[in-house]
Amino acid sequence: MSNHRNKSKRNLQVNARQGTNSRGSNIADRLGGGYHFADTKRDVWTVAGYPAKVTFDNLWNMQARFGIAKAGIHRIVDKCWQSSPIITDGEFDDKRPLTPFEKDLKILIDKHYLFARLKGADWRNRIGRYSGILPIAKESAQTKPEDPASKSLGIESLLKLVPLPESQLDVNSVRSNSDISSANYGMPEYYNLRQDVNGDRNPVENTEIQLDPSRVFIFAEGADDGSIFGIPANEAGYNALLDLEKICVAGAEGHFKNAKQRTILNVKDAQVANTLMNDPFKAAEWKQTAADFASGFDNMLTLYGMDAHQLQSTLSDPTAPFTNALNVYAASIAIPATILIGQQTGRLASDEDQADWAQTAESRRENTLTPCIKSFLMYLVDRGIMSKPTNEIMVEWEDLSEPSTGDKLSNSKTMAEINKLGRETGMQEPSFTESEIRQGYVSDEKPEEDVESFGEDNDLPKDEPLVKDDV
Repeated sequence: MSNHRNKSKRNLQVNARQGTNSRGSNIADRLGGGYHFADTKRDVWTVAGYPAKVTFDNLWNMQARFGIAKAGIHRIVDKCWQSSPIITDGEFDDKRPLTPFEKDLKILIDKHYLFARLKGADWRNRIGRYSGILPIAKESAQTKPEDPASKSLGIESLLKLVPLPESQLDVNSVRSNSDISSANYGMPEYYNLRQDVNGDRNPVENTEIQLDPSRVFIFAEGADDGSIFGIPANEAGYNALLDLEKICVAGAEGHFKNAKQRTILNVKDAQVANTLMNDPFKAAEWKQTAADFASGFDNMLTLYGMDAHQLQSTLSDPTAPFTNALNVYAASIAIPATILIGQQTGRLASDEDQADWAQTAESRRENTLTPCIKSFLMYLVDRGIMSKPTNEIMVEWEDLSEPSTGDKLSNSKTMAEINKLGRETGMQEPSFTESEIRQGYVSDEKPEEDVESFGEDNDLPKDEPLVKDDV
């Protein structure tokens, strides 16, 4: 009976510390994972000062004020969007006329900055569980924001696209669809469009509007259960971010305090000590003398029966704990630490990180961004903002793994040296063609026949130059 009472008391204390109860926690309380209680000796999160729950406000403020947290949000987004995709109605063919869908798409890109808006929704989505894009468009029928959107009047009816973070599309305390036979089962029945919250950049608007779900396109990375609730990018590494902040603050504060060169005066003469304790005038005069000494550069301090010492402390090198916390955070967001903070620790390691980094970004493009782009365009089609495509929507991205200009030059030099060594050892055919050397890498496509590779069977006479001089 006593053990049961103690266990119940402990559970109540835990629930009180987390700000929830065992049955009625709302969506915001369940945003971040709580303490695991695997350590039976102590609550290590409380000892370390970690929060029991990570809310959107925690996540937003962390990336807004701490550079490493911001890099964790934006680095992969910037990499994925370093070039815009090519979107076509069916297979790309520059000889055929544009379809109505492609004409609308061109207006969407040129006039409404489609890719910038998608990128804006992308980085906002990584901070919380989801983000949204709110199309502002003229509709065929007069409706209220809380009503389902009516059909719009084509691409010319679109006024603008507004990317919004989770905080501005609030669903806390909103009922979810409870119809088990509905495709919207478990989804919120509406969104509260809110201003003047973390994530809002508009200082002049302070409104709250109830929006029907049909009016907002939701982008939720990691929501593999079909809901709108994805996984915040910095959720798993939040504790490591707090550790990094502590290390940075401790190092800066320690150096600042050491730089103050605080002086300690040890009174050894009893008469001097008695005078300073019992004579207010002498004590004030001495304090002013000491203050002038501490604040000046060329001042002298006369010591009457005292010894002066500098209070200094030896600061340990924070590199090891900082690196450990940085590696933990980098692992949580699947970004190499050398990429995250721009560090170059060695040629070989850097090349491996760059290759892995490019593959990560290309995988995210293929598995996250491409489906999102297609879904968003079809959402605009369903809203009547864009014309319906006649074929499958195709999204093609630039290859991120292609070597840089410097790498291509280095590769070309190496290829030429390999060909030279091959000729010296008696190889009949070069290892690399002239076209491959000029490109700096071996492509999967068959290179065009090089002029110098023509042999006895070519149509050009051997005794005539390939380019004739008319002079």
